[in-house]
Amino acid sequence: MLTSEKVIEIIRAISALPPDKVDEVRDFAYFLKARYAIQAPVEYSDVWTDEDLHDLTAAALQHASHTIWMEDERNG
Repeated sequence: MLTSEKVIEIIRAISALPPDKVDEVRDFAYFLKARYAIQAPVEYSDVWTDEDLHDLTAAALQHASHTIWMEDERNG
């Protein structure tokens, strides 16, 4: 089990590495994840959950905020 202490230990070790080695660690972690991680089964459903609606609302608001901000910059 990954505890917060282990996470801190890993972050400290990685932060001491040069940038190119950090990239190697990241790539290796993705390799291990692809090879050994337990994949949660995909749920197929046409029903929108409260979490789905929350995620959609948050994404729409973020997009609108970014779009309106960009439009304001173009118009001065």
